[in-house]
Amino acid sequence: MEIISGSGRYDRDHERRIYAAGGIPTYWMVEVDPLRILVHRLAGHWYQPTEVVTGDGLVITEPFEAKVDLRAVHRAAEAMDDDE
Repeated sequence: MEIISGSGRYDRDHERRIYAAGGIPTYWMVEVDPLRILVHRLAGHWYQPTEVVTGDGLVITEPFEAKVDLRAVHRAAEAMDDDE
């Protein structure tokens, strides 16, 4: 999971290439303004977007079971901005 910072270009391009080359099956990008999670799955040698999640929460079952409170993610992102 990557929290997109600044322009996000490094996160969107460079890191995604590294993860795809390493065969990591899923890649999530968290954007904070507006708050959303973009879920990607590896298809061949590159990630394909599979889901965009907005709202208060996210529940997934693959590749593992998890529940994400997007409000808590937003508060954490705001705290990171305050520290800069």
